[in-house]
Amino acid sequence: ERTYDDTFRTPSGDVPVSMMSESEQDFLFNSFDDVSVLRLPYEDREVSMVLVLPHEDDGLADLEASLTPHSVDDWVDALYEDQVIVHIPTHQQDRSAKSHPPIPR
Repeated sequence: ERTYDDTFRTPSGDVPVSMMSESEQDFLFNSFDDVSVLRLPYEDREVSMVLVLPHEDDGLADLEASLTPHSVDDWVDALYEDQVIVHIPTHQQDRSAKSHPPIPR
């Protein structure tokens, strides 16, 4: 895995990112009519992040409006293992959890 300077596309335009990451390996992936879906596991593989990206540069608003638990379940169920090159900004995970008091009866 390597990091480099590049741009990250957002709905309001491209943003310079100083720590883009590139990784080529087997991931669970699939491409559908309007979106591509990738399951990105963290190091321990107990937790993963599902990335859903619209194919169109201006497709994020439509994607957000159409998201349902059912559509996400369908996409995830249809993922298959394939070698994929992934370019994303580096990120850190925080696995801490806050404990809330019990809900009063």
